[in-house]
Amino acid sequence: MGEQARTLALDGQTRRLLNDVQEQQKQYRGPKRAALAGLHKYIRDNEQEMRYDVFRAQGYQIGSGPVEGACKCVVGKRLKQSGMIWTRAGSSAILALRVAWLNEEWEPLWASKPLAA
Repeated sequence: MGEQARTLALDGQTRRLLNDVQEQQKQYRGPKRAALAGLHKYIRDNEQEMRYDVFRAQGYQIGSGPVEGACKCVVGKRLKQSGMIWTRAGSSAILALRVAWLNEEWEPLWASKPLAA
């Protein structure tokens, strides 16, 4: 499969990719056949989300790099400093504030919150 499967996926040729996987399944038995069956099901179930040719043509990123970078910037720089321990509620609250700050929504956020009496 390898490079040919990657090319088919990037070109949005999921139907051809499904056919290729199905043909390969016929050549194997046991765990390899089961793995190919799982791959076939995954591609079939996620075909609409795998229109990489369309997404790339529209200028969307299809790799995980930008998301991983955003997580490192938003989460890592605030929550993973030395000695920090967070509860789920506390980390969710601080991340919401961090996102507001990074999206330059800090002033509108606080303008909408009344001060405690």
